[in-house]
Amino acid sequence: RKLAKEASAANLNAIENAKSAQNHRKEVERKEALELAAKMSEMAVEIAVRAGENGRLFVKVTNQEVADALKAKYGMEVAKRKISVDGIKNVGEGEAVIKLYPEISAKLKLKIVAQ
Repeated sequence: RKLAKEASAANLNAIENAKSAQNHRKEVERKEALELAAKMSEMAVEIAVRAGENGRLFVKVTNQEVADALKAKYGMEVAKRKISVDGIKNVGEGEAVIKLYPEISAKLKLKIVAQ
């Protein structure tokens, strides 16, 4: 069923080359994620939501709203499942955590304004 190959020098060399190429790709992706995290920590987006007189929000700020604001302002597409927005209950400043790569995340500043 061709599940195995002979352990010849050529086959072992091919496996080593594939592993080193994969490790190189992962390292490049990791460096790009670190650079993007540094850029995102300096970015800020504004999100308009419904709020009451005292600045208390009627609705929760969603991950999709943050993703849409990032795309509109910076042209960056981030999957909403990689964004985490917690604890924003009032108009003002907040932050979202965006997972860019395993063990690498960026904090994005949010400015919440009343509609």
